[in-house]
Amino acid sequence: MNDFIIPSKNPQTAEQQRGRHFQIRFDPDTLKYFIKDLGIGHGVFARLDSPTVLKDNMIVNVGEAHIVVNLLHRDESGEVGVSMTGDEEAQRGARLKLKIFGGPTSGEIFYFKNEGQEILVGRTPNCDVRIDDKLLSKTQCHIRCIEDDQWIIADGYNGKGSTNGTWIYLNEDYELYDGISLKANQTIFSAHLLS
Repeated sequence: MNDFIIPSKNPQTAEQQRGRHFQIRFDPDTLKYFIKDLGIGHGVFARLDSPTVLKDNMIVNVGEAHIVVNLLHRDESGEVGVSMTGDEEAQRGARLKLKIFGGPTSGEIFYFKNEGQEILVGRTPNCDVRIDDKLLSKTQCHIRCIEDDQWIIADGYNGKGSTNGTWIYLNEDYELYDGISLKANQTIFSAHLLS
């Protein structure tokens, strides 16, 4: 049983995506609400309102594309802890791997080192990760290394947010806060906590 149902205009999609998409639970110990995706359908995402630390295997949604984040850690010998494929020179010394799924640049992989570089993601040629998607802003979001092996992502650039938002997939408990924007498939929610 679902507490509320998200209507679908397409009967075939409605049947394929039937079930519980996400859950919101209250934790009586912390007096906080948490949301988590349940793995059915296209996922539930939260819009980035503030800079967020990237985690290994995190999924970021921008426009029609999804970006899978991999943090590449070195072993004691100094080698990057992943198998090398493709352009080994691009991978050598890389600490961050971004792989695009969906949209016109699906399958592209980008590698970055933590050398104070600011990584721009968007649809213009000056972006380090360029995604040719009309739903993206010129600079959709940016990523930077704030200390060794810790990367943060923020929506927009230079104080200007993106038009359609940068979204993170909620594959683990995520604390709800007043005014949070959530997206399940093409439905957007705004959650407000009442005191």
